[in-house]
Amino acid sequence: MGDKIKRIFLDVLQFYTINLTKLPDHDHVSAVFQDCLSITTDILSSNQSDEVGGAKGSAALFECGVLRDLLWERLNIGHWKDVAEVYRVMYRVARLMEAILTMTSCDTMATPSCDTMATPSCDTMATPSCDTMATTSCDTMATTSCDTMATPSCVTMATTLSDVTKATPSDVTKATPSDVTKAALLHCDMGLIMGAPLQNEQFTQEIADLLQKDLSRNNTRHLVVEIPPIPNPVPSFQNLNDIVTVPIHHQPSMEGFVQLVQVGKPFVMRGVIDHWIALSKWTPQYFVDRFGDRTVPVEVGSSYTSANWTQKLMTMEMFVKEHVCSADNSVGYLAQFDLFHHIPSLRNDIAPLDYISLFSENSVDQCWFGPAGTVSPLHHDRYHNLFCQIHGHKRFIMFGRVEAMAAHESTLLSNTSQLDVESDFIKEQAWYVEVGPGDVLYIPLHWWHHVRSLSVSFSVSQWWKESMK
Repeated sequence: MGDKIKRIFLDVLQFYTINLTKLPDHDHVSAVFQDCLSITTDILSSNQSDEVGGAKGSAALFECGVLRDLLWERLNIGHWKDVAEVYRVMYRVARLMEAILTMTSCDTMATPSCDTMATPSCDTMATPSCDTMATTSCDTMATTSCDTMATPSCVTMATTLSDVTKATPSDVTKATPSDVTKAALLHCDMGLIMGAPLQNEQFTQEIADLLQKDLSRNNTRHLVVEIPPIPNPVPSFQNLNDIVTVPIHHQPSMEGFVQLVQVGKPFVMRGVIDHWIALSKWTPQYFVDRFGDRTVPVEVGSSYTSANWTQKLMTMEMFVKEHVCSADNSVGYLAQFDLFHHIPSLRNDIAPLDYISLFSENSVDQCWFGPAGTVSPLHHDRYHNLFCQIHGHKRFIMFGRVEAMAAHESTLLSNTSQLDVESDFIKEQAWYVEVGPGDVLYIPLHWWHHVRSLSVSFSVSQWWKESMK
């Protein structure tokens, strides 16, 4: 391992040693965590190669695996929102230490370039705050709380996703450099999915990006994305009593946008995101080639209200191969997951919409990626939404802020209707629109909306909550 990247790893571990001090008292997990942090730091500080890749390194890797299992138990006890955030932080650090030790365990592994990775500095780190957008608190907009979105993923994440306990090859001496890099990357991804950052740092994301770039440079995959034709049902909508077509506006001014929002009804804008790089860049093939080895949680099932709905961990390549390229009826959806936190470089391909700044200083971005046939059942959100269509087409059927929508009685699904928009009779006025690449749909606060993907689709939601400033 090169001295430069080793130095960065040591600086990262030092940052955690200095700043992660408020650990639960009289807790065996805290003691094991501190031991692992100390041992891993000592190994990286040593100039003896036998300590890094030999018995001491293997023992440290085993100890970190024990720590990870102990923390996994903490994450799965009780309600997800009640899990102490410090355990999620410790889990992320534990997986990061496993990734580092895995990378150091194989002398033949190609060392990823670290020129683009920032050296951690305690002076520049932002102080954690529940008011910031980077926080992982279930009470804020940045979370995947079922109260803020359509699906109960925040509640079920810890219980429906199986932890990958054997990320590191059992015999690293026989593993190829690619095997070791993939194992280290999996540790990083699991830390990102189930863990939490300390003081808004993004060390795990940066290391994961370096590992994926290393794998992409030595890419041997031969998956060519071919999208099969999948017919979508074309309902007659005879079950809807009154249908209104959503109006379209071309590049409204800031003042014009405020006036449209104050009317309180949906509208589509065109010509406002034509400069986004994502419009020409985000294709299934690009995500396979650039992020194919990244592990993400995928929703599997016709919709999150279905009895067969579940979540599975899989690589981006596997998701595209099994659900996007597949001609069968296995619906998979990359949704209700903060992909921008997982892969921050994706933010470089979009930009905040200036319109939101007229109403709020903060907004939350959410990415949606799935094949034709994905359905979000009729539901409403507690936030205004600028829904930006990047790739493919989606159909929206929307209803105003009415109470008579047969919402589920359970708190978990209280924002979701039991009505099937495509078959049940609904007397309320319905607003209809199909959006394509470059379209931006405004969905007012608490408006009910049903969404169906008409093709492979990438979308980005930009949510905001506060009233006009």
